[in-house]
Amino acid sequence: MGARWMTPFSTQIIQSETGFILMDGKGRKHRLPNSILTEAYDVPYEGISINVLENSNLIVNFGSAWYFHFQSFDQGLSYQLVLEQNSKTDELVVLNYLIASGHAFLQSVDFKLKRTAQTVKFAYNPQMKLIAVFVDEEPEPLAHYDYDTQGNLITAVDQNAQTRSYEYNAGKNQHQNHVQV
Repeated sequence: MGARWMTPFSTQIIQSETGFILMDGKGRKHRLPNSILTEAYDVPYEGISINVLENSNLIVNFGSAWYFHFQSFDQGLSYQLVLEQNSKTDELVVLNYLIASGHAFLQSVDFKLKRTAQTVKFAYNPQMKLIAVFVDEEPEPLAHYDYDTQGNLITAVDQNAQTRSYEYNAGKNQHQNHVQV
């Protein structure tokens, strides 16, 4: 269970030298002006609209029935995705964060969809590295991760017990990925 499954939940808005950058769920970056904090903005040619709420949260729409709500936990330097809401079906995806050392870490994702309601929970070690992913109240993790003493990921095990091992050279560059089935 690699990082790809987290990509939709890593959508965020971060401050840049010239305004803000919206990093969407597909990994694309969209430049935004500082004015998104005070007035509505439409990204040219992309069908993306951004609106600011009275509480300074931001709502982004990518041209569909889904609205994405963002909240800042660091005085406006970045905005984390906290809610995905479908205006037609009332489906929700609620993201909860753990705030540690001035950073927001994804703690759980609550899915309230038409056909299912589930919660995915994340566990971290004291260095705030992700160590396990759980679904609902299941005692066994969906995936778990191990790190070396420098904090580098060395093992990732998915729900099918498929293990991926990682090795790094002296420059901390990952140079091998071994998959064991």
